[in-house]
Amino acid sequence: MSSWTAIEIDGMKIVENQNHFDEWYFNKENRVIEMVFCTSYYGDPTWEPKEEQIKTYQYRMSALVLRRRLNLAGYNIENLEQEFSQQLNQQIKDADEMIKHAPIGDAARFLPVLKSSTLADWIKRLKVIHEKKLKVSYFNSEKTEYDDELLTLMLLGDVFFSDSPTAGYFNFPCLTIEGYATALLEFLPDSAECVQDVTELIHAGWSEEFEDLEEYQQEFTKFYKVFQTSVRDTAALMELDKKNSVLARILYASVITAMETYLADTFKKQVLNRPSIQRRFVRNHDVFKEKKITISSILDRIGMLKDEISSEIDKISFHNLDKIPGLYKAVLDTDFPKNKMANLHEAIRNRHDIVHRNGKSTLGHCLEVSMTDVETLIVLVNDVLKHIDKQIKDGLLDNGSV
Repeated sequence: MSSWTAIEIDGMKIVENQNHFDEWYFNKENRVIEMVFCTSYYGDPTWEPKEEQIKTYQYRMSALVLRRRLNLAGYNIENLEQEFSQQLNQQIKDADEMIKHAPIGDAARFLPVLKSSTLADWIKRLKVIHEKKLKVSYFNSEKTEYDDELLTLMLLGDVFFSDSPTAGYFNFPCLTIEGYATALLEFLPDSAECVQDVTELIHAGWSEEFEDLEEYQQEFTKFYKVFQTSVRDTAALMELDKKNSVLARILYASVITAMETYLADTFKKQVLNRPSIQRRFVRNHDVFKEKKITISSILDRIGMLKDEISSEIDKISFHNLDKIPGLYKAVLDTDFPKNKMANLHEAIRNRHDIVHRNGKSTLGHCLEVSMTDVETLIVLVNDVLKHIDKQIKDGLLDNGSV
């Protein structure tokens, strides 16, 4: 099933896409997530139940901001004049070709108004269409005649058959959607809102572009929530036999494993999904520092780099507290809580003895672990990860400095 998204300025559509979208002149700071009533979102007052809501995902900016961004990119009224002139000439040629095959019809009717119209004429009619909320008619039975021939032309669908169709709606002659947007901005107020609604795409799974914003709006990241779920499972198992020392040792080790999983998954996601963080990792990881490549193989290596990075991250032992805090600091600019590290180091050593020596130290001493020790460890690890997670979450929405 297809999902659609469109960019509109004050309700005037400038482009529509199927199963994908382009950020266009929006940026990440323009993203908005809201819960709204379905009756309002779908424009259906008969929607039942009335209180049902939908989570919407949109990019929003004012017409003033869009005008500035387009202008900086070279799209202004002077550029539009050039686009308009070129595309209008194309439409005149298309009309001439159609008249050769069908001397009587829409092409012959509207050719005179095409030849006499100016950019100002078309923009004036766009304003009328906006103010009166007029719609295009695509079938003969729906066609509406107006006293204004140019307005009638603009509200007729499929007037011109062309290998070089216009980029504007209402048959507006232009070459780019930026040019069409420039035309709309000639009469729309600075306060008008430019919106790209990607709700359908997000709900259908076509995009994850709002995942960081959604995560940012939560108290914790999803990986911390996974850790919390693991801790709850551990707590439930502790209740099975509170005096069972063997079970206590297993659960003690599992808490460290849950911590390691959080550290590994968080690190990998940030590195693989953020180009600037990838660069920091490559610059700081010894394996990449040591590799030398020829200029002729650079493009091939770039294509394989993400897989190499993923493979190298999988090789890292994220319970190695001699290296991981430094790696987190260098790559993610994230600190571990210094006042917790001594106790965490001891817990890691205990976990090593449990996993690799069946609970005995290198000197042969048996490690005694109780459920109380497991509870203490859960509190310790939770404090450490909350400290880290807050920093990770706070950095989710930055633009990724190098």
